[in-house]
Amino acid sequence: ELMGALGDVLKENPNDAFAKDVLALAEGVTHLEHETFLHTLKGNRRDVLVSLTLPQWSGGYSRVLVSTLDITERKQAERALEESRSRLEGIINTALNAIITIDKDQRIVLFNPFAEKTFGCPANYALGKPIDVFIPDRFRSYHRENIARFGETNVSSRVHGRLDSLYGRRITGEEFPMEAFISQHGFGNEKFYTVILQDITERKQAEDTLKRRADELQTLVIVSSALRTAISVSEIIPLVVRHAVNIVGGDLGTVYLLEESTGNLISPGWYSVEQGEDIKVRGEAVLRHVSYKGITGHVAQTGQIYITEDL
Repeated sequence: ELMGALGDVLKENPNDAFAKDVLALAEGVTHLEHETFLHTLKGNRRDVLVSLTLPQWSGGYSRVLVSTLDITERKQAERALEESRSRLEGIINTALNAIITIDKDQRIVLFNPFAEKTFGCPANYALGKPIDVFIPDRFRSYHRENIARFGETNVSSRVHGRLDSLYGRRITGEEFPMEAFISQHGFGNEKFYTVILQDITERKQAEDTLKRRADELQTLVIVSSALRTAISVSEIIPLVVRHAVNIVGGDLGTVYLLEESTGNLISPGWYSVEQGEDIKVRGEAVLRHVSYKGITGHVAQTGQIYITEDL
């Protein structure tokens, strides 16, 4: 049933492929092969590798040896691998997280589009460069040690490969807080590390704002309670100062009282934020504000915070 022209059996552009093979043989080629496909008598498609060989003699040729190797399973595996690779590439390229892969020397081999957006540079700039380019100087040594340790033990110094309290650096030099997860994988003798990271600047700002408001509310509750139980101003002042300084993260604080005879504001001394009954660390009256002059005058006039180390 298969007797006849070879081109009638091979289905993928049979005439063109067969014509090229015949031409090559006529030009002196003694062996060639190419991939194509055919259909069995039951109509099933099979991928095959076709080999054509000429016998080694000087006379004319009336026949050519043609062999076919069924490579259907191999081609199916190749197509499945290509489809898997395409899906993975699509996931990486459309991910809303920065994905960076580095080799054993910690040089970048993959830099997805969101990483480009996060760090402000194209992939062709990042590829081949050490990951240190995107890490602030003060964290570089620690980062390299952590990656090396992870490669040896498969355990990060952070829980479950999660890297917290990290900072990245954009190509402009701007630093930003980020959250990252790291994993490692190998191909043969090569080892690679993939980091999936997210810029958490907005989240940190929201968390800081929420914490600050919670601290302020707690302070207001405490001060309000103190005001209801206090007998005199001298009892109220230390409590107010302690909690006000605690909100801004200070160590010492003071408050100014109006001296009616002069119209000046007088500081009764410095107070500590440490808990305890005796929180005043310096009790002598110190003139700090006169007729809206100096630092306190500037603050009184503008309402703006003024930070100084010269007190």
